[in-house]
Amino acid sequence: MEISRATPANVDEFAAVVSELFWSTGAATYEYQLGSRAVMDAIVGASWPTPGTLFGYDAATLATDRGELLGIELGFADAQFVVRRHALGSLWPPLIESGKVGADQMARIGRGAAQWAWLSAVGRSDVCYIHAIA
Repeated sequence: MEISRATPANVDEFAAVVSELFWSTGAATYEYQLGSRAVMDAIVGASWPTPGTLFGYDAATLATDRGELLGIELGFADAQFVVRRHALGSLWPPLIESGKVGADQMARIGRGAAQWAWLSAVGRSDVCYIHAIA
């Protein structure tokens, strides 16, 4: 088994499986916040190849064996969780325009965001935040 930081080469290689791994880390929470697995898949699909976003490959550490992805850790130092969460905003318009996420689904997420704030890290400058580990 090899442990390594994800690289641009891993984006396409593992695109089909990363959403499942992230979903497995908190299915109930993701469904509560996002409303469905389909929305989660759309968000991860857009975020994984986009550095600086919440599910971006550039924050991932991979466990692989002979080209198979066995596990993933997604973590951030300092206040990067907050920065990366906000960076997701640039991904919403293309997701809505493509039909992958409905405007009504986005509106639901927007309305609930304040209620769900307690589920997310504050983004202190003296911590390392593990967003997902599977």
